[in-house]
Amino acid sequence: MELLTLVLIVVVVAGIALGVSKWWQRKRVAELAAWADSNGWHYERWRPDLVDRFAGYPFGRGHRRRAQHALTRTHRGHRVLAFEYGYTTTGGRNNSNTTYHEVVAVPVPTPKPVLEVTREHIGHKILGLVGVHDLQLGNERFDSTFRIHTEDDRFAHAVLNQDMMEWLLSEARTRDVNIRIDGEHLITWRRGTLDADNIPADADFVVDFLEHVPASVWERAPRP
Repeated sequence: MELLTLVLIVVVVAGIALGVSKWWQRKRVAELAAWADSNGWHYERWRPDLVDRFAGYPFGRGHRRRAQHALTRTHRGHRVLAFEYGYTTTGGRNNSNTTYHEVVAVPVPTPKPVLEVTREHIGHKILGLVGVHDLQLGNERFDSTFRIHTEDDRFAHAVLNQDMMEWLLSEARTRDVNIRIDGEHLITWRRGTLDADNIPADADFVVDFLEHVPASVWERAPRP
């Protein structure tokens, strides 16, 4: 009898938890759709085509990968896409954990090699000790603040000129947002679920970044 009671309690609690989760998801979809409608964005609940669109962190990790809560609009002459990317990892004793990132992407004028700008931290220093390339640009403050990963040093130097370095150092948003030029897109990502309150500033940030890149960089042919 006690076992049956315990089983019933577990079933009821699980049912309540599932119901609360579904209610919260419906509420979030309604809120994001309303925000998009009020602010001139187009909202889509699911975008499976985006799951494998981009390479590099945080993409391609774990399982049950999904791209959801996508927002798109033309902003300052650029087609901006924002979405929530999630994946699940499994640890010991079948424990699973789902990680989310808020991603913002904008097309670049011409395809270019990978250039990634992230905040320097102790993990990067360890990678440097084992020979992982971290491009140094000769600006001590910038080099100690950011880690630069690139497939083409010449391209990185052209993008990260003195004006760009000073701007990035002054930008508070670089504390939370990572940057990558990856082929046809400039993308930024930050840890956490998509928050509509971040989107206008993040859309401005990706466009600001593009506008700080000298026009000649996009016209230059990539190194063979």
